[in-house]
Amino acid sequence: GREPSLDPMEWPADGWPMVNRLRGGSTLQKKPLESFPLSDKPSWYCPRQNPQSFILSENGQAITLKGGADPASLEDAHLCLHAQREHAFRQSVILSTDSLNDQDFAGICGYYDENSFYLFGCRREGPAFHLLLVKQIGRDRAEMDLGTLHASRLHLHASGQGLTRSLVCEEYASEPVTFSCEFLTDEGLEMGKRFTGAMLGLFAQGNGTATFSQYQEVFE
Repeated sequence: GREPSLDPMEWPADGWPMVNRLRGGSTLQKKPLESFPLSDKPSWYCPRQNPQSFILSENGQAITLKGGADPASLEDAHLCLHAQREHAFRQSVILSTDSLNDQDFAGICGYYDENSFYLFGCRREGPAFHLLLVKQIGRDRAEMDLGTLHASRLHLHASGQGLTRSLVCEEYASEPVTFSCEFLTDEGLEMGKRFTGAMLGLFAQGNGTATFSQYQEVFE
């Protein structure tokens, strides 16, 4: 019951699409950002945020994020995300904990939207750091405290095979934490219209800063 319309589309050198060469009812939207950090991966996303407002520094190898709100909130959550392109993947990063303030939480994540995500990293509580896994599944939240750490650098790893995720921190000697993540799919949760697709990336939550280095994603 809706009228379709077809327009020719071109991608100029800057990669931002131009519809119908600006003729008729079509137009050219302003490119949202002239450049984006982590330049070797151009397709990064920051939901509802201008990344320049919370990415404090980036040199191609390391990136520092200002802490923000809980990703379950529609407030200023600070996430840098990349589309998960394959069912099988490996993800890793080194997190420096020195600049985290008390109750700050930072690490790697799998994200669909504010109703569906997991966060894996460390939260500072006084002089100690707690390795945490947080899962947001609709209105339900599960938080697992996996142990206490005393390290200035944490090597965080995630791997996926289908709907299974396995998470490991090298500085915490334990078996991988494995779980099913069907809640990161279109059909995995009844929460209205859901069509963003699963993403992987980094998060920083709180009032301090988090510095990440040697971020890698490998799709298999």
